[in-house]
Amino acid sequence: MRFRICTKVNCSVKRFNRIGGGCRSGQTGQTQNLLAYAYEGSNPSPPIKQTIRIENIYNKECALIIMVTKWVLLGIVLYFFLFFLLPLLFLPGFIGKRNIETSPEIRHVAKKLRKNTKEATLRSIFKYVQGTYSSERHLLLLLLHKHFYKKIGKILGKKQFLPCHVQSLVFITLLLNIGQFSKKDIQRKTQMSFTGFIHQYYLVKMGKTIYKADPFYNILRKLL
Repeated sequence: MRFRICTKVNCSVKRFNRIGGGCRSGQTGQTQNLLAYAYEGSNPSPPIKQTIRIENIYNKECALIIMVTKWVLLGIVLYFFLFFLLPLLFLPGFIGKRNIETSPEIRHVAKKLRKNTKEATLRSIFKYVQGTYSSERHLLLLLLHKHFYKKIGKILGKKQFLPCHVQSLVFITLLLNIGQFSKKDIQRKTQMSFTGFIHQYYLVKMGKTIYKADPFYNILRKLL
């Protein structure tokens, strides 16, 4: 009797499985799909590929900034060397004593410019130099030979462009040929101008008063 019941049950199970409605016994596979990435909280770390890409972009930008900085610094050093240090060392009148020329022609011009007071004489000579010689900035590189002018007698009274240190030489030559001023009253100043070129002007002392005389930039003003 028992054998018959088991046989009937087994046959029923086999028939149910054949129809497709039965379940296989045991766990043969994964009961649920796991997440592709483990949960890392509200601030997860970026993917590895994205991190590498960001680092590559950062490295390229840093390399570009370093290269541009090097070229800019090199340009500044080269500019300083060409337009300040080189002229300072090789152009006449920037380093060492300046030889003040004297001749009958120079004394004749200086005598015409002399006034009753030292201040009036200073302004007269400044006006003469500033009115006779021009100061076009673009000619500083085009007329390089004028930077080496030393003989004031050859250029006195001839309207032309002259660089700052040659105009200053004409200025102090006339000033010292008048007889109202001495070398102790005059002090040479050298600096870099706002355009980046080397520049020269003079300070003239009259008692307790000091004047800045810069014919190239048309500056004559009282400092003290």
